[in-house]
Amino acid sequence: MTPEETAIEVMHGDEQIIAIAKARWQRCKDFEGTAQQRWLADQKFHWADPDNGWQWPGYLWSTKRDDPAGYKPRLTVNKIRQHNLQITNDAKQNKPSIKVSPVGEQATFEAAKIWMGLVRHIERISKATSAYSTASDFQVQSGLGYLRVDWDYVPGTFDKEIYIRRVRNPLNVFLDPDKNEVDGSDARFGFYFDDTPRSDFLAEYPHMKGKVSEAALGNSQGWIDQDHIRQAEYFYKVLKKDRLVLVRNSDAGGEPQQFQWSKIPAAIRQQIDPGDIVRSRDFLDEEIRWVKIAGNDIVDRGKWPGRYVPLVPVVGEEAVIEGQLDRKGHTRGMKDAQRMYNFWTSNAVEQVALQTKAKWFIPVGSTESLDAYFKTINTSNYPYIPINAFDSEGRQLPPPTPIDPPEMAQGYIQGMMVAREELMMVSGQREENFGQPTNAISGIAINERQRKGDQSTYHYIDGLATAIRQVGNIILDIAPHIYSSKQVRQILAEDGTEQLIQIDPTSDVAYAEETGPDDKTWVIFNPRVGRYWVDSDIGPNYATRRQEAWDAFVQITTANQQLVTVIGDLMFRNADFPGADEIADRLKRMVPPEATGEGPDAALQAAQAQNQSLQSLLTETMDKLAKQELQIKDHAERRRIEQQDADTRRLKEVGNAQSDLSEETLRPIIEKLLKDMGLEQRAEPSDTGEEPEAEAEAATEEEAATEEEGEDWQNDPVVPPVEGAEQAPDGQYYLPDEARPGKFLRVDSE
Repeated sequence: MTPEETAIEVMHGDEQIIAIAKARWQRCKDFEGTAQQRWLADQKFHWADPDNGWQWPGYLWSTKRDDPAGYKPRLTVNKIRQHNLQITNDAKQNKPSIKVSPVGEQATFEAAKIWMGLVRHIERISKATSAYSTASDFQVQSGLGYLRVDWDYVPGTFDKEIYIRRVRNPLNVFLDPDKNEVDGSDARFGFYFDDTPRSDFLAEYPHMKGKVSEAALGNSQGWIDQDHIRQAEYFYKVLKKDRLVLVRNSDAGGEPQQFQWSKIPAAIRQQIDPGDIVRSRDFLDEEIRWVKIAGNDIVDRGKWPGRYVPLVPVVGEEAVIEGQLDRKGHTRGMKDAQRMYNFWTSNAVEQVALQTKAKWFIPVGSTESLDAYFKTINTSNYPYIPINAFDSEGRQLPPPTPIDPPEMAQGYIQGMMVAREELMMVSGQREENFGQPTNAISGIAINERQRKGDQSTYHYIDGLATAIRQVGNIILDIAPHIYSSKQVRQILAEDGTEQLIQIDPTSDVAYAEETGPDDKTWVIFNPRVGRYWVDSDIGPNYATRRQEAWDAFVQITTANQQLVTVIGDLMFRNADFPGADEIADRLKRMVPPEATGEGPDAALQAAQAQNQSLQSLLTETMDKLAKQELQIKDHAERRRIEQQDADTRRLKEVGNAQSDLSEETLRPIIEKLLKDMGLEQRAEPSDTGEEPEAEAEAATEEEAATEEEGEDWQNDPVVPPVEGAEQAPDGQYYLPDEARPGKFLRVDSE
């Protein structure tokens, strides 16, 4: 039997819990041992500098220092750190954010936005940026970092709050070796070791004074001293058999409802008719418990409110090969290339340093008795230096020969160049990623190489996003238990603005809006209603996106300045200078209603445009008809005038002929002429046989009827019955008699 099985079989109570914890931690230690040793070696290699020499093998470091021939250079030119910082700093600028989406069970998009605002609030009060950055640094440098989710009481209140904690040392965290998910979401247990100052520990647990004699679970790896106590937080799942039932509810119209059998009160379970159970299935319900262990004693315990172990790994690269766990970050693959660079650099410096500093070969005797010159040759500005041309025996001495200055061997230079190139090959990061000059000339080529460098290291950004997504899952899992009473909570919008909401676990809906006594609209949020999906969104932070949006707006409005009246308010909302919001408010009042969707819809606008077009067409047609009518009237008037001229000429001819014709002969001719002109004599009785008085009376009635029809007779012009006739005081019309000057002919009118 394994130690864990023995503890389960033989022991009970706290003794069993501690024994199982020890057995599980030993399994974790054995499984993680080699990976942790390599993690520590990679961490030291990343942090190497000329003082600690962690990039040099120990024997070579000491050999160069203690060489009998004298100290030899052992340089550390740490290029790996810059390669790692390219990844971690990019992660800081493009930190993954937690995104919540509704899935079902009365979940809404409005409630999902409240969830995201609540998560941002938790991140702010937790200083989660530091936690994310620390985990990302460890992930890239050594292959593993950790995040932790916790809860605590708000100081001075009974309210609880959720926090995201920073894990300073990933070697103090152990998760179930049998987990399958990279984010640890399926881990059955986990350990978090912490070295607490002894005074703080005894202040919190005074009953443990003198009882703690060793590290928790015997884990004394790492530094520990008499001023600290190592305690362990142990999270473990407890599985309980339970039953899920679908019961027909008569109070709900016979609609089946789902219940967990163990959570139905016993009195109600007895009243359930087996025939009302539509479906059922057995399952293992998971419950996470938590204990704090110091030495061999449990000093605190509780029930974790969620279903996940709240320890989240941030993994770089991980593999299990032949049963051996191995993790690595960005450092591991560059180690040998970095060692080569340090070796060639150190030997190149040594080779140059060992070369002579002298500049001339001088024959012996050439400087005899001239020491005063040569001792001060490097401090005095002599116009010339004398030398002895002959030795003491009179033999001629050769002139001084110059010595070539010290030069670095070409092999060392080539070795450093090879090491530098191999560093870039292994890391996948080229000169473009560091902003260095390159043989890529065009902007497209430079961007393409930068993109390839980012792709070669993207798995680290993705690993961080996976871990942050699990943090979001844990927050949404425990939030209904933490915010279990009515309370006012602050949330944070994406742009940093704050909003107060009211959490009401008794609300029937996930999201609602209510107007308070002060006429203020309150958001009511119930975290227990709805089912949501958590994802992580990788991209620039909000401030970066605001700057990018401002630049885009400037380019758009520069190309088309008329768009300022349409999108100017949105443009200045993304500006960061003082007064930008006021400018945006003013411009918003100038935006046409159609641009904001507040004007008429498209169909109505189309109908209005068509109506205006028809009205314009109708007006144009009426104008044309009026012109045509005027033309017709003008033509008729000309015809009438021409006819009148012809009639006048005929009357004139008749008048000229009157001297030759008798009155009896002339009268029928004039009557016919007047009849042709449309006139009839009224002097004689009418053909109807009526008396003139009756005829006048009928005319009077006709005129009265005409007045009743609305004609204004006073304004009508008086039209003579014959063109040129004039009305006399007796009311009759007369034409001048051209045959008899000074005489007139009376014209009878109807």
